[in-house]
Amino acid sequence: AVVSTQKAYLIEVNLEVVEETITIVQNLIANRLSWEEIDELVEEGRENDHAAALAIDKISLDKNRMSMLLRDPYEMGESIMVDIDLDMGAYANAKRYYDAVKQSSLKEKKTVQSSSIALKNAEKKTEATIKDINIVASIKKARKAMWFEKFLWFISSEGYMVIGGRDAQQNEILVKKYLGKHDVYVHADIHGATSIIVKNKGSDPLPPKTMMEAGCFALCQSSAWNSKNFEYYWMLMSGH
Repeated sequence: AVVSTQKAYLIEVNLEVVEETITIVQNLIANRLSWEEIDELVEEGRENDHAAALAIDKISLDKNRMSMLLRDPYEMGESIMVDIDLDMGAYANAKRYYDAVKQSSLKEKKTVQSSSIALKNAEKKTEATIKDINIVASIKKARKAMWFEKFLWFISSEGYMVIGGRDAQQNEILVKKYLGKHDVYVHADIHGATSIIVKNKGSDPLPPKTMMEAGCFALCQSSAWNSKNFEYYWMLMSGH
């Protein structure tokens, strides 16, 4: 019971990192990345001292769970392994541990009740968001697929749509049909690489961070990724 309470508390005091990590992993899974690709991206994040990547110890996609190393930022204690359910948000994961305490120990009833009240107050603030998510999930089940979903795609960290062809035919369709006047074409400098386009929201140049993410995406979808022979990618403004 003490361990469960401590893990719930660690989630609460590391709420922002836990919530960010859950969102990142969910997005990677939604983009259908393989276990190996996700592990490599996490390792890259660790090398860049990204807080979410540093906190991840292990991701178990078959169980839809991950293990995070969390510690109390207000003390100098060691990090503790905390199991996180990827189907839940950070608040819900903390509540899961508090519920386990309820079932295992009546002696800690007062502590559990006070913690539950705090969680309920926090949950009220996110209730509207949860309802919106449920609505979106229902719409996704009923809606028709968008035109870009037949391609490889993701949304950059700055909100730009990045789309790539799955094969030579899709590469040709992507460039001829969907490459706009202000969009940017990205291609890894290696034979047979996927054609990537970044959809621009206006006429202003695309930000460097988005272009870097698109370039990495181009390399990830090329033969250079599997051979570990990384080449520089190049960009071409559309002339349409």
